[in-house]
Amino acid sequence: MSNKDIAIVGLGYVSSLGSGIETFYNKIDQNLPTTKMDTYDPDGFLGKRGFRYFSKATKMYCNLAFQCIYQNKVNDVVELNKDRVGLYDGSELSNIEDGFVFDLVAKHDGPELVSPMSTPNTIANAAASQMAIQTKITGPNFSINGGTCSAIQAIDIASMHLKEGIVDCAIVGSTETISKYHKAIREGENRETKLPIANEYGVSIALERVETALENEQSIFGIIVGVISGQSYKEQSHENLLAFLIQELITNNGLTISDIDMIMVGSGAHNIDGVTLSSEISKTLGEIPKLFFPEMVYGNGDNAGGLTSILYAIGLFNKQLKEAKGYFIKRTIQTEGIEITPINAIVATIDKTGYTVVTLIKKYN
Repeated sequence: MSNKDIAIVGLGYVSSLGSGIETFYNKIDQNLPTTKMDTYDPDGFLGKRGFRYFSKATKMYCNLAFQCIYQNKVNDVVELNKDRVGLYDGSELSNIEDGFVFDLVAKHDGPELVSPMSTPNTIANAAASQMAIQTKITGPNFSINGGTCSAIQAIDIASMHLKEGIVDCAIVGSTETISKYHKAIREGENRETKLPIANEYGVSIALERVETALENEQSIFGIIVGVISGQSYKEQSHENLLAFLIQELITNNGLTISDIDMIMVGSGAHNIDGVTLSSEISKTLGEIPKLFFPEMVYGNGDNAGGLTSILYAIGLFNKQLKEAKGYFIKRTIQTEGIEITPINAIVATIDKTGYTVVTLIKKYN
């Protein structure tokens, strides 16, 4: 195993069904529906005082980050050196409702009548910054705005900081929130998809260098082997770019297409055509492994799908998920699951602009 590999040592999930990774796997296995959340900090990590004016995205991100920290000895690493811990929020649209409300009040009633307590919620980095305040973490603090690619971009930056020795632990989270403003944006995009729309939920993972995780005798759920990104050029199709990046990622890591057990379009599936993608991958790589669209089961959203697909892959790695759903067959996405225990899985995300991020996830041992 390369010393550049990054270990996944903590997992978090929250939705209307509750919190914790088992909640996510139960949702997938039993096809449980989710709704708008009643509370965004169901575990009460933030306490009961002083949080009235926090945005729901901030509350959700903090809950997710706390989940990651307080499991698998991640807390030991965090408490040892809080200036060596990074917080990364891969969410672009989660605070948009708060920004709209702030601007509308200022326009309608005048700037002097806008509540100053609402101001932090209009800042792009509000969620990760608030988590830093709550925990006194003083390492890098980032929000990544890349549309459907946001979550995997956040992993890419966090992995770079780990490899360069800037941090010893990275907490990456992404959230999906719903409001009339989110719905208006989705309608304005004219998404042509039969995938179900994602409801409110959030996902997080904790990352460390493999050697750090082994030294601290931590559980390792999976390995981030590599990340690669690109932008479509001129008349290049999204599907052609995606196939090219998958080829580059596989080649750069000394693998062949036969080593890849599944490719998941984890976020932004509405921006590509499955038939065309299958054809492009087949032309580029000579053959195509099993292709999945897991948004079929957790919903087509704005931010978190890429990170959710990593949880999905981990569940299959460790047999916490019974079957893999969202399998692409000819021209349709199969709703019933198939049995698969992958060793190597690729998670791809693609924005409507053609920007694409692809990551290779590997089962540990």
